[in-house]
Amino acid sequence: MTATHVQSNQHAQTNFFINLGVSLGLPDDLVQRIAAGEAILGPAGMLCRVHMQPQEHADTLAAFPEVILPIAARELGGDDVVRLLALQEQLLTEYGWRLTLSDLGLLCVCPLIAAHTAEDVATVLDRGQTIARIALDVLVAQTDETAAVVS
Repeated sequence: MTATHVQSNQHAQTNFFINLGVSLGLPDDLVQRIAAGEAILGPAGMLCRVHMQPQEHADTLAAFPEVILPIAARELGGDDVVRLLALQEQLLTEYGWRLTLSDLGLLCVCPLIAAHTAEDVATVLDRGQTIARIALDVLVAQTDETAAVVS
């Protein structure tokens, strides 16, 4: 990879995150944080992060938005795992998203297909927040049911 290619890629990423910030209505400090790979509080109140995937061509970007759920994977066990797998199947087949583990140790949802423009990422993040809420409702409901049975 040449120095020109690297500079062009950095310029494309900078423009990408500026446009993403505009699309999401983010202040500059949050744009800088999400561009640095940090999680930020999204429009629907869920933590969001964007993972960039390097591409061969400097003018082509691929981004995988991630919406982080406030549930640690270690909190789940027993029958929860069966429900978790059913939820995973629903997310995959109905929404085209997957339930996975973030590097924070928390569950998260991610789209199967990368977004290529800032506007697409903003749309996907918005949809992801809705999907994350659905997943959270299912997981919290199963935790509440388990607690009721135990008590």
